[in-house]
Amino acid sequence: MLNLDTLGIYIPGTSLIHRLQARTKLLLLLWTIPMLLIIFNQPHPLLPAVVLIVLTGAMLLLSRIPLAVYWARLRLLLIILVLGSVQLLFSDGKPLTSIGPFAISYGTARLILALYSIASACWLLIYLAPTRRLRPLRRRPRLRLLSALLGLGLLASMGLLAALWSTPASSMLQGSLTPTIEGMWFAVKTGLLLVPFLLAMVLSMTTTPVAVIDGAGRLLRPLRWLPLPIDDLLLMALLALRCIPILIDETQQLIRAQSARGASFAAGPLREQLQNLMTLLIPLIQGAFRRAADLASALEARGYRSDSHWTSLHEGAYTPIDYLLLFLLVLASGSLLA
Repeated sequence: MLNLDTLGIYIPGTSLIHRLQARTKLLLLLWTIPMLLIIFNQPHPLLPAVVLIVLTGAMLLLSRIPLAVYWARLRLLLIILVLGSVQLLFSDGKPLTSIGPFAISYGTARLILALYSIASACWLLIYLAPTRRLRPLRRRPRLRLLSALLGLGLLASMGLLAALWSTPASSMLQGSLTPTIEGMWFAVKTGLLLVPFLLAMVLSMTTTPVAVIDGAGRLLRPLRWLPLPIDDLLLMALLALRCIPILIDETQQLIRAQSARGASFAAGPLREQLQNLMTLLIPLIQGAFRRAADLASALEARGYRSDSHWTSLHEGAYTPIDYLLLFLLVLASGSLLA
């Protein structure tokens, strides 16, 4: 079944972040883009990095959404960033410290890599075996994450084995690990790329889709003086956001219906799984087109016009909290640009 927790759906609440205006949170999200550009153009961006980290941490805590919810959505991306940042620590530059030296024979290194490859391959074969008894095992998120990491490690170990295969077993592999200051800052900059994703998740989980589109319409109001279909584009975005939960619910219903008829989407040969997947896509696409036609008829029946004056339902006047956050953003921008 599909996991709704992997999507940035709205979570009702009464936290401080929930009470902020949507356009304030949109401005905060847009503010991170020039801040990241400033960080990447500085060799040692200590102050901008601290400001972004503190601001993001405050938004996460004040939203009163459990950190496990963010972890469930970003764990794979976070693991990839951590693995990539570890490699970046050893870039060229001024040495920070030294780990080693160490020495190991090529034969021992090949043996370790071979044992790891065999163990990982055995686990993946057991995990992916098309048996009904293993279906509950494959539904566990932690085991799926472990299997994905073992698969990546298997590919890496096989590549290292191919690179070391022609070297004599008695030769010694000597060296040391030397993290550099430039590599450390490059790893920090790479990790800060996670900030826009976190703030976008805070926006989506603390703001309804209608309020997001309403706030975007307030921010894009000056563009209405230009010959641009702003209102039509915002309506299209709103309908797309509102249809995502409906499509997910329909997909789950189709999966249950097909499973009741004996179809399996996690076991069996690949060809059979693709055929079962097509039994989902065709009715899902037909339902999406049918719903689009119904929405178009409903808009015409209600006399919708894009050039009419819109009133705001969710976005009201700025509160003192919104002004305080905007003041902090201006203050932080001034201190970083000074």
